[in-house]
Amino acid sequence: LNSIGSLHMSRRDLDMAIVSLDLARELAVKSGAKELESVTLLDLGNAYAEMGDPDRAIGYMKRGLEAAAARKDLRRQISAMVSLAQVEDQAGRTAEAVDRLSQAWPLAESLADDDRKAMILLARAHVHAARGDSAAARADATATLDYQAKTGATDREAPAFLLLGRLEMEAGSLVEAERLFARARDSATERKDELLQARALTGLAGVHKRRGETAAACSLLEKAIALVEGVRLSLPLPEHRATFLATSL
Repeated sequence: LNSIGSLHMSRRDLDMAIVSLDLARELAVKSGAKELESVTLLDLGNAYAEMGDPDRAIGYMKRGLEAAAARKDLRRQISAMVSLAQVEDQAGRTAEAVDRLSQAWPLAESLADDDRKAMILLARAHVHAARGDSAAARADATATLDYQAKTGATDREAPAFLLLGRLEMEAGSLVEAERLFARARDSATERKDELLQARALTGLAGVHKRRGETAAACSLLEKAIALVEGVRLSLPLPEHRATFLATSL
C-alpha cells in the first residue's frame, strides 16, 4: 500500500495517494512495523504539503520525526527534519525552519553523511532565498553541488541549478542564468524528471522574456506545459493553458 501511495504521488494523484498511505499507516500500527509507520507518516506529510495543507503536513511530519527518533534512525530523522523545515518555510514559519535545519546539521556530521549534508544545504539555500539573502542562498546551493560531485549523486543537481539560475536572473545576469537553467534542464532530463524539466524550461523562458524574445519564451512554455500534462499535473483546458502562460511570462 505504501508503494501504491508513492506511485500515486509520482503521478500527482494526491487524493488516492493519501487514501493508500493512510491505509498503509493503519496496517503498520496494527502490525507494530515502526519503520513503515515512520515512512508512511512522512509520506502523508509530503502529500498534504503538495495539496497546500501545511498544518496537516506539519502534523504528520512531526509524528514521523518522533517515530524515527524513537527508533534512533538518524538518517530518517534528518530527512524528516528537512521536509518539516521546507513546509514550515513555505508556511511563513521561517525561524522554525532555520532552527530545524540547524539541529539537523550535527546529525549529518555525526554520520559523516555527505548526501544528507547536501539535502540540508539545499533546503537552507531556499530558506535564505526566501528571506532575500541571495549571497547565503548562492553559497549553500553551490555547496550542495560540491557535495553532490563528491558523492557522485545527482538527485539534487537540478534543484540547485534552478535556484542558482533564479538568483542570477533576479540579479540581471541573464547569460549566467541561461547557462544554469540549461544545466538544470540537462540534469533533469538525464534523471527523467519531467516536472524539474518543466521548471528549467520555464526558467529559460523567463530569460528570453527579459530579453524581449517573446516568441522563444512562449515556445519554451508550451514545451513545459506538455511535460506537465504528461505527468498528469494537467493543464488540458484552454483557459488553464492561458493562465499558465500569463503567470509564467
